[in-house]
Amino acid sequence: MKYLTFSTGNLYKEMPPYDIDGCISFLRGLDLDIDGYMLSLMVYDDLNVLKLSDSTLKYLNGMRFNSIHAPVVDFSRDEKTRVLLNQLKELYDDVGAKQIVFHPYRIKDSSVLKDIRMKCAIEFMRPQKNIELRYYDSLLKKHKWLYFAQDICHAAQFSNDSIKKAFSMFKDRTSQVHISFADKGGFHRPMYEADRDFLDAAECMKNLEVEFCIEANISKPEEIKKEAAFCRKWLNNEV
Repeated sequence: MKYLTFSTGNLYKEMPPYDIDGCISFLRGLDLDIDGYMLSLMVYDDLNVLKLSDSTLKYLNGMRFNSIHAPVVDFSRDEKTRVLLNQLKELYDDVGAKQIVFHPYRIKDSSVLKDIRMKCAIEFMRPQKNIELRYYDSLLKKHKWLYFAQDICHAAQFSNDSIKKAFSMFKDRTSQVHISFADKGGFHRPMYEADRDFLDAAECMKNLEVEFCIEANISKPEEIKKEAAFCRKWLNNEV
């Protein structure tokens, strides 16, 4: 089944200090046609200061699909990582999350993720990180418990064909798709701004029954409503 979620990270720069509880309260008021949220943690302190109200926790647990984006910090076999993973697991359980995604270049020891009782995915990164498809292929072949999070914006920064190539290579291991349009500057833009070439290249992704997470640099209510409505229509083959 396809699930449409919205990343709280879309509001990261617009709601300082980054307050995930406040983000969800704001988004909840927009009455979006979504199935849940990706709680996106950017830095270590985002998790340390995170406080979810009872109302938010009840609301999240009533959603059909929630996920977490791990903070962009190093994951090694050390005490700091152990504490962080325990905190992430507690949040994962509290919000009824179904999976957690990591930036692969920050995973210094993949084995530390194996037994944490969370479904783990690695994200396809933008070209500036200098990680090619064969790296993900090697990692996924080595660790059968890992999944792949396709980011069609990051893929398109290589080329639109990279979206289709990654789909072909990892369709059986893909558990999450980050959806946004890649503009000329490489930023996450709304899908409703996408050109036909991009949409045609991304068409293959709709063959997957996974989480589709909206990741776009938008914060105004009218933009968010428009994007959520467009993405739902896109998933329903109405675009």
